[in-house]
Amino acid sequence: QEQHPHQYDIHELYCAYLAVIKDYNRAAEQMSYALDINPSNIDAWVQYISLCAQTNDKDLSYNAIERALHYFPSNPSLLYQSGVILSIFNYNDKALSMFNNALPLVTDNNKLKSDITCSIGDLFYRKELVDSAFTYYEKAIEINPNNLLALNNYAYYLAEKGIDLDKAERLSARTISEDPNNDNSLDTYAWILFKKKNYSMARQYIDLALKHNQ
Repeated sequence: QEQHPHQYDIHELYCAYLAVIKDYNRAAEQMSYALDINPSNIDAWVQYISLCAQTNDKDLSYNAIERALHYFPSNPSLLYQSGVILSIFNYNDKALSMFNNALPLVTDNNKLKSDITCSIGDLFYRKELVDSAFTYYEKAIEINPNNLLALNNYAYYLAEKGIDLDKAERLSARTISEDPNNDNSLDTYAWILFKKKNYSMARQYIDLALKHNQ
């Protein structure tokens, strides 16, 4: 760096090293330097936003998103990533705006479209708009039947509200079938069984969830 302070690849490589050792503040700083040199790399912007979020600095993350969208205002992947980060820091209205802007821009990627739709459902549930949240979870699963996060969240929130527990169990069972060692899915299934008063099975699945959470 001392010899070549304006070489993109060196800053990017140093960023990768710092990220591996979990020095996210310095990693984000190095990626920022790299992007000052070459702001045309969309993947680097996505990585930079993610690194800023890892620092738990909401102002740094928000500024990173604004910088990235200055160069790529209509990139659906970037809008989605930005919405996810904004929702982590409880900028819920701004996150919802990002997701709504991203959704019509997705034309040939059902996985991304489903992920965005699921995220809208998550925000609606957070806003206590339960019916709207469930509508978006249904849409997300229709677009991509293998969206495990949508299946899990929909099942969990159905159980939370005590609505159609049989449906919740079916949805949750699908996530376990696809990913039997996922502690979140196992926890959801245990919660549904508990709500259905199947306590012995609930105990078995919560024990499994704890085992895989170690």
